[in-house]
Amino acid sequence: MILAVAMLLFCGATMRAPTTHNTYQPRSLRESVVAPLKELLGTPNAVTLIAVVLLFKIGDAFANKLFTPFMMDVGFSKTEIALIVKGLFTASSLAGSVLGGVLMVRLGLLRSMLAFGVLQAVSNLLYCALAVAGRNYPIMAAAVVIEHVAGAMGGIALVALIMALCDVRYSAFQYALLSALALLPRYSLGYPAGWVADHGGWYGYFVVSFALAFPGLIMVWLNRREIDALDGHGAE
Repeated sequence: MILAVAMLLFCGATMRAPTTHNTYQPRSLRESVVAPLKELLGTPNAVTLIAVVLLFKIGDAFANKLFTPFMMDVGFSKTEIALIVKGLFTASSLAGSVLGGVLMVRLGLLRSMLAFGVLQAVSNLLYCALAVAGRNYPIMAAAVVIEHVAGAMGGIALVALIMALCDVRYSAFQYALLSALALLPRYSLGYPAGWVADHGGWYGYFVVSFALAFPGLIMVWLNRREIDALDGHGAE
């Protein structure tokens, strides 16, 4: 019921949104797929920027892959996870999205990606404290809220990068492609996540999730000039 109401609200907002004036309509498979892909790959340092999209949230995706099994193993019941943990998850994700959007206006794209990326990496370590403490409500609440606020902020920065990479003429194809690449780690880390949890325990698991965040941050730093240029282009 809650999801249905939320979807209706978004439908209402979509209906009230101004109509775009983009008259470009692809007339063939080449114009729908080949031309958008060629334009995207023609962006300076396109391959490394796409690597940023792929790697930026990999640590966060790894940490959340076994979120529910971790909570149950620590000692929380399914009811507690559904009512308390998921409630905190939703509220903190919404708060993080709003906060991330506000801060991005002040910081710009590059500094936001670096700051939010570090924050979402460090926040994963809070689950190490929960792994040691066991079934502890204050630590659980702090870990869930901070990690999901930070994760949502990182998600906002990543969406901004994806939008900056898209050409308005080909935005449908390019946004869909880049969004799918950004989600790829979330759906491809099942076996590695399970193996690390089995062999390293939950404490080691979240330390690994922290370490996995750094390749993405390094790629952001190596592409700082290109990201700054995209941000300047978007501001124009």
